[in-house]
Formats: sequence, C-alpha cells, structure tokens
Amino acid sequence: MTKHWIAKLIRTFRFPSLSRHTAWAVMLLTIPATLPAQTVTFTSFNVPTASSAPAHIVVGSDNNLWFTENSGNKIGRITTAGAFTEFPITTPQSFPIGIAAGSDGNLWFVESTTDKVGRITTAGVITEFPLRAGSVPIDITSGPDGNLWFTAPGGNYIGRITPAGAVTEFAIPTVGSAAYGITTGPDGNLWFVEVADDANKVGRLTPTGTFTEFTIPTAKAGARYIVTGPDGALWFTESNKFRIGRVTTTGTFTEFLAPPASAFPYGISVGPDNAVWFTAAASIASVTTGGTFTVFPVPTADPNASFPSIVKGPDGAMWFLEPGTNKIWRAALSAGLTVTSAHAGSFVQGQPTAFYKLTVTNAGTAASNGVISVTDTLPAGFTATAITGPGWTCNLATLTCTRGDSLPANATFPPITVTLSVAATAGNGNNVATVALAGAQQGTFTDATSVIPPFQDITGNETVYLPAIDLLQESGITKGCQSSPPGYCSAQAIPEEQMAVFVIRSVEGSDNFTYTPLPYFTDVGSDSVYFPFIQRMQDRSIAYLCGATTFCPSAVVTRAIMSQLIIRSRLGITGVPTNFPATPYFTDVPSTHPFFPYIQKMRQLGITSGCTATTYCPDDPVTRGQMAVFIERGEFNTLLPDGIPIIVWMSPSAITHGQSATVTIIGQNTNFGAGSTINAGAGITVSNISVVNSTTMTALLTVAANAALGPRSINVVTGGEEATLPNGLKIQ
Repeated sequence: MTKHWIAKLIRTFRFPSLSRHTAWAVMLLTIPATLPAQTVTFTSFNVPTASSAPAHIVVGSDNNLWFTENSGNKIGRITTAGAFTEFPITTPQSFPIGIAAGSDGNLWFVESTTDKVGRITTAGVITEFPLRAGSVPIDITSGPDGNLWFTAPGGNYIGRITPAGAVTEFAIPTVGSAAYGITTGPDGNLWFVEVADDANKVGRLTPTGTFTEFTIPTAKAGARYIVTGPDGALWFTESNKFRIGRVTTTGTFTEFLAPPASAFPYGISVGPDNAVWFTAAASIASVTTGGTFTVFPVPTADPNASFPSIVKGPDGAMWFLEPGTNKIWRAALSAGLTVTSAHAGSFVQGQPTAFYKLTVTNAGTAASNGVISVTDTLPAGFTATAITGPGWTCNLATLTCTRGDSLPANATFPPITVTLSVAATAGNGNNVATVALAGAQQGTFTDATSVIPPFQDITGNETVYLPAIDLLQESGITKGCQSSPPGYCSAQAIPEEQMAVFVIRSVEGSDNFTYTPLPYFTDVGSDSVYFPFIQRMQDRSIAYLCGATTFCPSAVVTRAIMSQLIIRSRLGITGVPTNFPATPYFTDVPSTHPFFPYIQKMRQLGITSGCTATTYCPDDPVTRGQMAVFIERGEFNTLLPDGIPIIVWMSPSAITHGQSATVTIIGQNTNFGAGSTINAGAGITVSNISVVNSTTMTALLTVAANAALGPRSINVVTGGEEATLPNGLKIQ
C-alpha cells in the first residue's frame, strides 16, 4: 500500500458515472425504497477560498460546524446561519482530511501528506503534532478514554494522541489494510474500516490495544466511513458495492443494497430521525435500522457530484460537503412527525400485564403546529387495560392519545404506555402505531411481536407472582429453570450466583458488558458461567460478600441480602442509602439491624410491604417468584403500588463522556419544588436545575471525560420524597 496510492484515494472524491453501471441499476430496482415521508429543503453555501475542496465536517463544542479544506489548506468554520471563518494551517500543502471534536473542547484534524495531527481551538489557535513519516493519517475520532484516535493507512496502524500531543501507534494485524474511517463504538472500543480489497474488514480496537477484525461478507466492498447507529450497532458505507453495512459489537453483519439513486455511498451519520444518513452520487439518503431507504436528490449543477462527509448539525439539519463545486450544503427536513412502538421482548400467552411504549419524535427542523394524535392498533388476542402518557390526553376505548402543544424540531414527547393483557391462545402479531398532525397522517410504525408459551409449573399460591415472572420472561432476563416443558421453579430459593445474573441483566440491559477479568473472589473462578456477572456486580459495588475474599456463590439469598442488592443497583450507590425514615417500619428489623437502611429504603420506595403487615422476615430465603417482584419493582419501576413517586422519562437518555446536555425529567406522583436535588452518580455534575411544575424539571448534566461508561440511575430528592429512574441514563 503506497503513499502515492493512498493520497490519490483520499483526494479523489468524484464517483464514476452512473451510466457505466446499468447492470447494477437493474438489480437495484428490485430493492424496495420508500418515498420521502417529509420534504427536504436544500441550501448551499460557497466556501470563501476558491477550489478549497472541503473534505470532512463535524459539529464543534461551540455549536458551529467545522470542516477541513483539503486543497485550501485551511480549517473552516460555518455557523448554522451560513457565516464563514477560515483559519490557515501553518504547514503548507498539508491536505487535511478528517476532523473531530475532542473531549477537551477543541477540534482535532489530520494532515494526510505532511504526517501530522492538528489541534485548533474554537478561537482559531492551531497547534501541530508530528507523526512518523509515511503515516498518511486519514480520519480521526474522539475516543472513549478522552484521547483522540486516528487511522494511518500509510503506516498501517491506528494511532492514539493525548490532548497533550503524546502519540502511540497500534499496528493493525492485516498488512496493507488501508484503514479509513474510524469511530467510537457503543461498547467503549474503537471501530474502523479497512478499504483495501485484500483486507475488506471492519476492525475493533480496545483502548488498551487489542485488535479483532471481522471480514465484510461482500468482497471488495470499498468500506469508507463508519458510525455508531441508533440501534447500538456499527453502520458503514460500502462504496464499491452500493451497500450500507451493519455490524454488531460481536461481529454479526447485515448488508443493505442501496437504491439506484443512491449509488456509491460514502459519508455516513445518524440523523435527527434516528435513521442512518449517507452521501451518494448526486444525492443524500437515509436508511432505517430495518433497511428501508429514502433518497433525496441534491439540486447541484454537477450530475456526477460527490459528497465525502455528512453530519447532523446543531440545528437538526443534515450538513454535507461538495468539494467539486466548493460548497457546503444544508438539508433541512420539514416538521415531520414519526412514531415508534417498542416492547421488551416476546410476550407470553396468558400474560396478565404487558406494555407497549409509543414515542413521537419530530424528525424535521421546524416545530409542529396543530393537534398531534396517536392511535394504536393491537394484535389479535391482545386487550388494552390502560393507556397513559405524561402530557397526553388518552381514550382507552379508541386507543388514541392527543396533545395540542408544539413539539420542537429534533425533540421527542414523553412516551405513551399501552398496558395490555395477552390471551392464553394469542399468537404472533403486529402492533401498529400511527401519528397525525392537525388531522393529516404523518407516520406509521409496525412493531412485530412474538408470543411464546408460558411456564407450566406456576400454580396455586405461586400465581400471585405471575405478572412479574412474565415480565422477566418477556424481557429475556430469565428463560426459566427448564425448557421442556417450560418451567420457572417459582418456589425454589435463589442462590447468590443466579441472583447476580438477574441483577446485572436488569442493570446492563443485556449480557454484553465489560468486567474486570482478574477474579475478585477465591471461590468464583473464571471458568464459572456466572463469573462475568459476579465480577460485574463487584465492579459496580452491588455484591454482598460473605467474607473478605469470598462470595459464597451457592449460598441462598435472604430477604435482608436482597434489600442491599436491589437498593444499590436501583440507586447506583456503593454504600448505604440515606434519606429514609428513622422509625422502623418492621418490628423484626430494628435500627441496629445491619440491613436496616436498605430494608427501610425498600419499604419507603414501595418495593416491599414486608412478609406480614408488621414484619419483614429478613432471614427468610428469597424464592424465584419473590425475586421476580423485587426485580420488576426495584429495577424497572413496574408493578409498584399506586402513588409511589418515580421518574418515568428523561430526554436525552444518553450523554457522551466529556460532554454536557440539558435534560428534561418527567416524574409521576412527584412534588418537584425549589429544593429538589438531582444525583446521577460519580463523574456527573448537575447544575442549572429548573422546576417547571410538580412533575417536570430540567437540568444541565456535565459528564467528566473519565466518567465510567454504562448505565446510570437518576435520583430526584424533594424533602423526604425520592423518585428514581433506575439505570435510565447511558454514558457512552
């Protein structure tokens, strides 16, 4: 892989003429594509420096857009109103390509022909850091560790540069890989694509330097850029084969053949509508996570125009570059409402309580104007028992909810919850949600729903736990104790090792999590199937230890121990809880009891009412049936008694470390007031709290660059009242 070949590759942004690909076009016609659900208004801005060839564009910490001028040898800045400022790069003929916003608030870029990484402050001060000769850096991204990471195909390595400028090289295992685009994945690793025909891979690199490479199914795909998608997978463009690729963090690929009007996909980003947007020949396009394409031809004077980079701007519009005509384009979506329906997993035949969550988003760049209505149509055999949503007026008979307030661009309303029961004979079906604005339908969503057989061994007194057990089964937290016939063993006591699985799956949302590889406990070896869960429990300081170095995995969980596990995992705390009543709720748990703070907190939050009206029975073993209730109430805010204060929604629900976000928090049965405080855990600073009313507040959350990745709980305290959204904020 020669430097000359790479330089030619990165500076050639023109795609071949579509007329030379008639055979491809015929095959592509068989791929379904939707018509635009909303209009797009294009506006172009001429870069002041002639023939500057803008190459890559990102959003800076100042909420402006920053871009590299490949031929102009400058870094450009454009406001959302179209005002330009250009900053010359000190080194001449550096041919800058990639640019990224760093966690330090600066912009970082790579100089492809002079082998340097540059840093520019938002005030325009540039500092350059040299790389090894022949590196030919292409793309750069902000890493999960607060450093910047870049591809260097000339040197066949992935580079890391600290904010102070210290560079470390990590040699890519595949020789001549031509690593191109790079991004930080949802798993806290770096992900990159290898464009060379002989490589044709997607690579993963841990921050400590461990590589894993996954071969793209389609040969010679020509992968260019990669981005973390809205579904937690990685999405990338396959320019040579007219495909958009998707790969999970475990290496499972899906490829979507693009429509003929979006051939030669190149740049890629996530849009305001939670679709994946990409640039193509003379067009931009979007693809949903289900593989449905929408194409928007760009009104450019060049029929063979190419657009190497695209990004969602701070104004909710898509911004992209056209080097051939020296333009920056803005694609503004109209006020277009979308609706989604979601559920946890597979419903269960005879399930007494299940939920659909319906969410309305304004995917456009203009605020809505008029009454918004959402209508839900359940599958056969499903019966709605309630429909509610903060701010919505709902009618159970028609399964319709309405509201008249305006939804700003790129914003989401609190979800509508449809509570339902599933008939014992129900089969698979589709839940269909529709959203309309001022009487005109805006969008529809089909939520395919599978229904599985119930556990066969839950009878007699154990049926009282069925709602919680079915919800655990639906969400995939449990598959029961046996498969044929399906059994749950509700009356069996649960050991510590199994409890670790239930807790960690509830907190992390899946089995895909990182954990300390060195065993904490002498009695839990790394060969145990429970090892990852127990390690993660201890990583999060949730675990109950029976000794200084022992976990006692086979020991039965008592109701006292359960109180610690639930409260720590619910609140995201590492020690004992606070702000609970000093007077004991239960006669058998005095204030001197070692688990008194946890048991008091459990009762205060409505998670338990005790084993009798006046006792808790702290030494009794917890059965699998009882455990299901503890988990659902404590970790998911479901099946709680009426009137318990909880947090039902927060937006946004994910923040990148090193960044800040103003969040909206919606409570239920809450009394937010002037003295309300918010705690989001270590590494997150809360400021600018503003109480809108007793159930709504906003706040600025600032996440430290070294904050631990993963789920966080949001706790709002108002006097003696405490409301929680368990593990509802993701730090990424």
